[in-house]
Amino acid sequence: GLWNPWRLRVLVYWGEGPHNAVLSVLPLALMIVYLAVKRRTYLWYLATAIVMAFIVLVNAFGAIDLVVGCACLLLALKAREIARPAVLLCAIGIVTYLWISPFLTPTLIHTISENSQFVGGDFRSAKLLPWKLVILVGLAGLVFVTRKMRDYFTRFTLLFAFVFLAIPALYFLANRAALPQPSRYTLEMEMGVALAVAFSLRPLVRRWKPPFKVIAATLMLALSVHQIVSYRRYAKTVIQKIDVNQTIEYRIA
Repeated sequence: GLWNPWRLRVLVYWGEGPHNAVLSVLPLALMIVYLAVKRRTYLWYLATAIVMAFIVLVNAFGAIDLVVGCACLLLALKAREIARPAVLLCAIGIVTYLWISPFLTPTLIHTISENSQFVGGDFRSAKLLPWKLVILVGLAGLVFVTRKMRDYFTRFTLLFAFVFLAIPALYFLANRAALPQPSRYTLEMEMGVALAVAFSLRPLVRRWKPPFKVIAATLMLALSVHQIVSYRRYAKTVIQKIDVNQTIEYRIA
Protein backbone atom coordinates (compact mmCIF):
# COMPACT_ATOMS: atom_id res chain seq x y z
CA GLY A 1 0.00 0.00 0.00
CA LEU A 2 0.94 3.64 -0.50
CA TRP A 3 1.30 4.34 3.22
CA ASN A 4 3.10 1.17 4.28
CA PRO A 5 6.87 1.12 4.89
CA TRP A 6 8.35 -0.86 2.02
CA ARG A 7 11.85 -1.11 3.51
CA LEU A 8 10.45 -2.44 6.79
CA ARG A 9 8.34 -4.96 4.88
CA VAL A 10 11.25 -6.39 2.90
CA LEU A 11 13.40 -6.35 6.04
CA VAL A 12 10.96 -8.25 8.25
CA TYR A 13 8.91 -10.25 5.76
CA TRP A 14 11.59 -11.12 3.19
CA GLY A 15 14.68 -10.98 5.42
CA GLU A 16 16.44 -8.27 3.41
CA GLY A 17 18.71 -7.23 6.29
CA PRO A 18 22.00 -7.05 4.34
CA HIS A 19 20.34 -5.20 1.43
CA ASN A 20 18.86 -2.61 3.79
CA ALA A 21 22.17 -2.31 5.63
CA VAL A 22 23.94 -1.50 2.38
CA LEU A 23 21.36 1.14 1.45
CA SER A 24 21.69 2.79 4.86
CA VAL A 25 25.42 3.28 4.23
CA LEU A 26 25.28 4.00 0.48
CA PRO A 27 24.64 7.80 0.74
CA LEU A 28 27.60 8.16 3.11
CA ALA A 29 29.75 5.99 0.86
CA LEU A 30 28.93 8.03 -2.25
CA MET A 31 29.66 11.26 -0.36
CA ILE A 32 33.09 9.89 0.61
CA VAL A 33 33.72 8.85 -3.01
CA TYR A 34 32.80 12.37 -4.14
CA LEU A 35 35.16 13.96 -1.60
CA ALA A 36 37.96 11.62 -2.65
CA VAL A 37 37.48 12.69 -6.28
CA LYS A 38 37.39 16.37 -5.39
CA ARG A 39 40.05 16.63 -2.67
CA ARG A 40 42.43 13.91 -3.86
CA THR A 41 44.14 13.15 -0.57
CA TYR A 42 45.31 9.76 0.67
CA LEU A 43 43.02 9.98 3.70
CA TRP A 44 39.92 10.19 1.46
CA TYR A 45 41.31 7.44 -0.79
CA LEU A 46 41.61 5.18 2.27
CA ALA A 47 38.09 6.09 3.44
CA THR A 48 36.76 5.29 -0.04
CA ALA A 49 38.44 1.88 -0.02
CA ILE A 50 36.97 1.08 3.41
CA VAL A 51 33.37 1.98 2.49
CA MET A 52 33.68 0.19 -0.86
CA ALA A 53 34.90 -2.95 0.90
CA PHE A 54 32.09 -2.78 3.46
CA ILE A 55 29.34 -2.39 0.89
CA VAL A 56 30.58 -5.12 -1.44
CA LEU A 57 31.17 -7.63 1.38
CA VAL A 58 27.82 -7.05 3.09
CA ASN A 59 25.57 -7.68 0.09
CA ALA A 60 25.85 -8.53 -3.59
CA PHE A 61 23.29 -5.86 -4.49
CA GLY A 62 25.64 -3.37 -2.84
CA ALA A 63 28.23 -3.98 -5.56
CA ILE A 64 25.70 -2.99 -8.24
CA ASP A 65 24.56 0.01 -6.19
CA LEU A 66 28.14 1.16 -5.78
CA VAL A 67 29.00 0.81 -9.47
CA VAL A 68 25.87 2.68 -10.55
CA GLY A 69 26.33 5.35 -7.88
CA CYS A 70 29.98 5.97 -8.79
CA ALA A 71 29.11 6.07 -12.51
CA CYS A 72 26.40 8.67 -11.85
CA LEU A 73 28.81 10.73 -9.74
CA LEU A 74 31.22 10.77 -12.68
CA LEU A 75 28.59 11.44 -15.34
CA ALA A 76 27.23 14.37 -13.34
CA LEU A 77 30.59 16.11 -13.78
CA LYS A 78 31.37 18.22 -16.82
CA ALA A 79 32.57 16.09 -19.73
CA ARG A 80 36.13 17.41 -19.62
CA GLU A 81 36.42 16.59 -15.90
CA ILE A 82 35.45 12.91 -16.03
CA ALA A 83 38.67 11.19 -17.21
CA ARG A 84 40.96 11.66 -14.19
CA PRO A 85 38.33 10.84 -11.53
CA ALA A 86 37.31 7.76 -13.54
CA VAL A 87 40.89 6.46 -13.60
CA LEU A 88 41.25 7.27 -9.89
CA LEU A 89 38.10 5.37 -8.91
CA CYS A 90 39.07 2.39 -11.05
CA ALA A 91 42.46 2.27 -9.31
CA ILE A 92 40.87 2.48 -5.86
CA GLY A 93 38.38 -0.20 -6.85
CA ILE A 94 41.13 -2.58 -8.01
CA VAL A 95 43.17 -2.06 -4.83
CA THR A 96 40.05 -2.53 -2.71
CA TYR A 97 39.21 -5.81 -4.42
CA LEU A 98 42.75 -7.12 -3.95
CA TRP A 99 42.36 -6.28 -0.27
CA ILE A 100 39.05 -8.14 0.18
CA SER A 101 39.70 -10.94 -2.33
CA PRO A 102 40.44 -13.55 0.39
CA PHE A 103 36.79 -13.15 1.45
CA LEU A 104 35.28 -12.50 -2.00
CA THR A 105 37.24 -14.88 -4.20
CA PRO A 106 36.87 -15.01 -8.00
CA THR A 107 35.23 -18.43 -7.67
CA LEU A 108 32.66 -17.05 -5.21
CA ILE A 109 31.89 -14.15 -7.57
CA HIS A 110 31.41 -16.68 -10.38
CA THR A 111 29.09 -18.78 -8.21
CA ILE A 112 26.98 -15.75 -7.23
CA SER A 113 26.80 -14.67 -10.87
CA GLU A 114 25.75 -18.11 -12.07
CA ASN A 115 23.18 -18.72 -9.34
CA SER A 116 21.56 -15.29 -9.60
CA GLN A 117 20.55 -16.03 -13.20
CA PHE A 118 18.04 -18.65 -12.05
CA VAL A 119 16.65 -17.22 -8.79
CA GLY A 120 13.08 -16.01 -9.23
CA GLY A 121 13.09 -16.44 -13.00
CA ASP A 122 15.25 -16.91 -16.08
CA PHE A 123 17.82 -14.10 -15.99
CA ARG A 124 20.53 -15.45 -18.25
CA SER A 125 23.03 -12.85 -19.44
CA ALA A 126 22.07 -13.07 -23.12
CA LYS A 127 18.46 -12.19 -22.29
CA LEU A 128 19.49 -9.27 -20.09
CA LEU A 129 21.94 -7.60 -22.49
CA PRO A 130 19.43 -5.84 -24.81
CA TRP A 131 17.64 -4.23 -21.87
CA LYS A 132 20.90 -3.16 -20.27
CA LEU A 133 21.64 -1.38 -23.54
CA VAL A 134 18.21 0.27 -23.47
CA ILE A 135 18.94 1.68 -20.00
CA LEU A 136 22.42 2.81 -21.07
CA VAL A 137 20.99 4.63 -24.09
CA GLY A 138 18.38 6.28 -21.89
CA LEU A 139 21.06 7.28 -19.38
CA ALA A 140 23.20 8.75 -22.16
CA GLY A 141 20.21 10.76 -23.36
CA LEU A 142 19.59 12.08 -19.85
CA VAL A 143 23.25 13.04 -19.49
CA PHE A 144 22.95 15.02 -22.73
CA VAL A 145 19.67 16.69 -21.75
CA THR A 146 20.99 17.75 -18.33
CA ARG A 147 24.44 18.83 -19.56
CA LYS A 148 23.74 22.52 -18.87
CA MET A 149 22.30 21.94 -15.40
CA ARG A 150 24.30 23.99 -12.90
CA ASP A 151 23.44 22.12 -9.72
CA TYR A 152 25.72 19.09 -9.60
CA PHE A 153 23.84 17.22 -6.88
CA THR A 154 20.46 17.59 -8.58
CA ARG A 155 21.93 16.25 -11.79
CA PHE A 156 23.41 13.31 -9.91
CA THR A 157 20.06 12.49 -8.27
CA LEU A 158 18.31 12.53 -11.65
CA LEU A 159 20.84 10.10 -13.16
CA PHE A 160 20.77 7.83 -10.11
CA ALA A 161 16.97 7.80 -9.97
CA PHE A 162 16.66 7.09 -13.69
CA VAL A 163 18.77 3.93 -13.54
CA PHE A 164 17.06 2.47 -10.50
CA LEU A 165 13.61 3.46 -11.72
CA ALA A 166 14.26 1.91 -15.14
CA ILE A 167 15.35 -1.49 -13.77
CA PRO A 168 12.13 -2.39 -11.88
CA ALA A 169 9.90 -0.40 -14.27
CA LEU A 170 11.01 -2.49 -17.26
CA TYR A 171 10.29 -5.62 -15.28
CA PHE A 172 6.90 -4.67 -13.83
CA LEU A 173 5.53 -2.82 -16.85
CA ALA A 174 7.08 -4.73 -19.76
CA ASN A 175 8.17 -8.01 -18.13
CA ARG A 176 11.75 -7.40 -19.27
CA ALA A 177 14.77 -7.77 -17.00
CA ALA A 178 18.02 -5.82 -17.27
CA LEU A 179 19.55 -7.42 -14.16
CA PRO A 180 18.87 -10.60 -12.18
CA GLN A 181 15.98 -10.24 -9.71
CA PRO A 182 15.06 -6.75 -10.94
CA SER A 183 12.06 -6.47 -8.60
CA ARG A 184 14.41 -6.22 -5.62
CA TYR A 185 15.78 -2.89 -6.87
CA THR A 186 12.60 -1.16 -5.71
CA LEU A 187 14.54 -0.25 -2.56
CA GLU A 188 17.09 1.71 -4.58
CA MET A 189 14.29 3.15 -6.70
CA GLU A 190 12.55 4.55 -3.62
CA MET A 191 15.72 6.29 -2.44
CA GLY A 192 16.58 7.66 -5.88
CA VAL A 193 13.12 8.97 -6.72
CA ALA A 194 12.70 10.64 -3.32
CA LEU A 195 15.98 12.52 -3.73
CA ALA A 196 15.39 13.43 -7.38
CA VAL A 197 11.88 14.79 -6.78
CA ALA A 198 12.88 16.82 -3.72
CA PHE A 199 15.91 18.47 -5.26
CA SER A 200 14.33 18.98 -8.69
CA LEU A 201 11.47 20.88 -7.07
CA ARG A 202 13.78 22.98 -4.89
CA PRO A 203 14.33 25.81 -7.45
CA LEU A 204 10.57 26.08 -8.00
CA VAL A 205 9.70 26.10 -4.30
CA ARG A 206 12.29 28.80 -3.61
CA ARG A 207 10.35 31.18 -5.86
CA TRP A 208 7.07 30.66 -4.03
CA LYS A 209 5.71 33.44 -1.85
CA PRO A 210 5.79 32.82 1.94
CA PRO A 211 2.05 31.97 2.27
CA PHE A 212 2.35 29.20 -0.33
CA LYS A 213 5.43 27.83 1.44
CA VAL A 214 3.54 27.73 4.74
CA ILE A 215 0.61 25.91 3.11
CA ALA A 216 2.96 23.39 1.44
CA ALA A 217 4.88 22.80 4.69
CA THR A 218 1.64 22.30 6.62
CA LEU A 219 0.39 19.80 4.05
CA MET A 220 3.69 17.88 4.10
CA LEU A 221 3.65 17.82 7.91
CA ALA A 222 0.09 16.48 7.94
CA LEU A 223 1.00 13.75 5.45
CA SER A 224 4.09 12.89 7.50
CA VAL A 225 2.06 12.49 10.68
CA HIS A 226 -0.38 10.21 8.86
CA GLN A 227 2.51 8.19 7.49
CA ILE A 228 4.16 7.81 10.90
CA VAL A 229 0.91 6.52 12.40
CA SER A 230 0.53 4.07 9.50
CA TYR A 231 4.15 2.93 9.83
CA ARG A 232 3.81 2.23 13.55
CA ARG A 233 0.54 0.38 13.07
CA TYR A 234 2.08 -1.75 10.32
CA ALA A 235 5.23 -2.41 12.35
CA LYS A 236 3.20 -3.76 15.27
CA THR A 237 1.60 -6.35 12.99
CA VAL A 238 4.81 -7.69 11.43
CA ILE A 239 7.37 -7.43 14.25
CA GLN A 240 6.76 -10.34 16.61
CA LYS A 241 8.90 -12.15 19.15
CA ILE A 242 10.26 -15.49 17.97
CA ASP A 243 12.52 -18.26 19.23
CA VAL A 244 15.72 -17.60 17.30
CA ASN A 245 16.86 -21.18 17.98
CA GLN A 246 14.15 -22.44 15.63
CA THR A 247 15.07 -20.28 12.63
CA ILE A 248 16.80 -21.94 9.70
CA GLU A 249 19.53 -19.26 9.71
CA TYR A 250 20.41 -19.98 13.33
CA ARG A 251 20.38 -23.76 12.79
CA ILE A 252 22.65 -23.50 9.73
CA ALA A 253 25.10 -21.25 11.59
